[in-house]
Amino acid sequence: MELQQQFKVTYKYPMALVFFTPLFPVAIGILLRLPKFILEIMSRKPWTLDWVRLLAIGIPTLAVLVMWTLALAGYQWGPVQPFIVVSQPTLTTIAGIALGYILLDCIKESA
Repeated sequence: MELQQQFKVTYKYPMALVFFTPLFPVAIGILLRLPKFILEIMSRKPWTLDWVRLLAIGIPTLAVLVMWTLALAGYQWGPVQPFIVVSQPTLTTIAGIALGYILLDCIKESA
């Protein structure tokens, strides 16, 4: 509760910051993969989705971002969530960049 009160006092628009903070690293991850993705689009071949990569990497990274967002929005459950928010802010940034990169990387040309 103390973290939530300090957050509301510090920032004028706290909910905008709560939703922008995890989305910015996802956008950076998409921008990192975008040049290669554009080159793959130019080859004009049929596409397929790499479900294994999307499920193995995309879902856990999305879970980290959702837990972080919900914790700062005021919803908490279990002992893991405060650990992610307070002691590991770099974890959420890396998870966001990985999710953005994987979203474009799992779309491949079919052989």
